[in-house]
Amino acid sequence: MNTVSLQVSDLTGAALDWAVATLHWTQEKLEQRQSEILFDPIGFQNDAPKSSQAGFWIWSSKLNQTSLLIGYDYAPSRRWEQAGPIQEQERIALAPNSDGTLWQATAQDGTVSHGDTPQIALMRAYVASQQGDYIDVPEYFTRDQ
Repeated sequence: MNTVSLQVSDLTGAALDWAVATLHWTQEKLEQRQSEILFDPIGFQNDAPKSSQAGFWIWSSKLNQTSLLIGYDYAPSRRWEQAGPIQEQERIALAPNSDGTLWQATAQDGTVSHGDTPQIALMRAYVASQQGDYIDVPEYFTRDQ
C-alpha cells in the first residue's frame, strides 16, 4: 500500500478516522475482537470503483460481529460516542478558542491541536500525541473520492 506523509493538523474525515483507528485499535484489541483493518475486504471497488463502501474497514472475521467502515460507522472525528471514550481514556482537555471560531484540545503530554469541531480537535490531539506532527496515511485518502 502506498502512503503519503500528512500533517496531523490538516487531517479531516476518513483520513483522520483511519489515523485514530490505527492507533486506538491496538493489535491486542483487534485480536480480542478477531478483527483487522483492511482496505475494501468485500471487493466493492471491483464492481463500483466510486462506491463509498470501497474504503478501509475494521473488519471482523467473527460470526455475528459487526464490521465498521472507517469514516462512516467508525468516525470518532464526527461521533461523540466514539470520541468521548478516547477523550476520557487519554485525558484530553477541550475548550473553545478565545475567539470562539475553533476548538482547542490539549493532550496529557502538552500536545495542542485545533479543529472546527470539538471532535476534530480531540482526535487531532490524540493522533499528534501518539504519532507526532506527521503521519503516513494510505494514498487512497488523497484521491478524489
